[in-house]
Amino acid sequence: LISLNSTTLFSGSDDTTVRCWDTESRICKHQLRGHKGAVLAVVLSHNDALWSASEDATLKVWDSKSFKCIQTLNEHRGTITALANVGDFVLSGSVDRSICMWDSRSFQCIHSLNTHTGYINCIGYVCAAVKYTFWSSSNDRTIRRWTFEVSGGSIDREAVLRLGIEQPGADDEPRGRGRGDSHWKALLKDTEKKNTEIVQKLTRENADLKQQQSFW
Repeated sequence: LISLNSTTLFSGSDDTTVRCWDTESRICKHQLRGHKGAVLAVVLSHNDALWSASEDATLKVWDSKSFKCIQTLNEHRGTITALANVGDFVLSGSVDRSICMWDSRSFQCIHSLNTHTGYINCIGYVCAAVKYTFWSSSNDRTIRRWTFEVSGGSIDREAVLRLGIEQPGADDEPRGRGRGDSHWKALLKDTEKKNTEIVQKLTRENADLKQQQSFW
């Protein structure tokens, strides 16, 4: 599920469709057809373009206003299981064990990450304070953190040359390699603070959902 605004909701389904819902009338306004397999993920990107990921190993990009398919992307070699919008990029994860980074304006795959040894379960976008940071999980029993930054104002076909892709290295492990206990205590404290904020946010969202229960 992904929400365009307070009254419009998009969902993907095993029946191969993407559906657009009016949350006030609870009526399906449009059915977007084109995939040949179940739709497992949807996400909105630049200019409210709607991306859908499917078991048919394709990504489709839809105009969220006209509901027409404007691009079909075929970079992956297996079922696409995860999508995330990260700034001007869309990330897709697949059972082919890769994560593709797409320019959401040109719809070009500008980088492919192939470190996981199992299929990708989930991709989560965290922040872009200094660098874009996202996390990926896989059935290889690992969770990986990735960071990248983009220099320059425009995004074009050469964007891949300006991306610094990083993954956790040996010095990210708390083994005392040039980092004292104070560093790790501070990191732990910061992590605990962030987790507390997440719990508080989820608690508020849960309370809102309970208030809306009669609506559904």
